[in-house]
Amino acid sequence: MEVKEPYVVSLISIIEITSVIRRKYLELAKKGEKSRAEGYIRFLNLTLSHIRNNVVEVTFRDVERGIELMFERDVNLGEAVNTMVAKRLNLTVISSDKDWESLRDIIDVENM
Repeated sequence: MEVKEPYVVSLISIIEITSVIRRKYLELAKKGEKSRAEGYIRFLNLTLSHIRNNVVEVTFRDVERGIELMFERDVNLGEAVNTMVAKRLNLTVISSDKDWESLRDIIDVENM
């Protein structure tokens, strides 16, 4: 499946990907693999440059409802908040993560 515009990204997703990249960066830097570590920073900057104009607002209400959903469905907070954003904006989530299957009754989910 090819993802075509228009697409949107939430701040929650940006935080999640940045956390993963930071962890990988630190692992490689600790091993002395500076060039590979810096590749992760370049990747993050490239990603941010591509999504810059497609970031949607996450409201405090989205977070509150996401926290409720997190406890109700035993999903992580990022997915729960993104579910509330998608529901509010009537968006489809596109993901290869099987965790989204449990949220199909709330939002539309397409597998990659």
